[in-house]
Amino acid sequence: MIALLHGRVAEAWHFNAMFLMLLPLAMWFGMECYRRAMSVREFAWPKVPTAVTYGLLAAVCVFGILRNVG
Repeated sequence: MIALLHGRVAEAWHFNAMFLMLLPLAMWFGMECYRRAMSVREFAWPKVPTAVTYGLLAAVCVFGILRNVG
């Protein structure tokens, strides 16, 4: 993350490509939570479909295995 904050995207990709791939999703989730917190009286967490959760978990596991094997 430090490499990314310093503008060195290629170095950040080398250190952790999965972080860079999931960063837009995390940013969307954070912005959606903020929007919900500002627009309604009672905050409710955004519902993430179960298939998306399991798909991301599987992708992270496969990525970790392939990264350590190669």
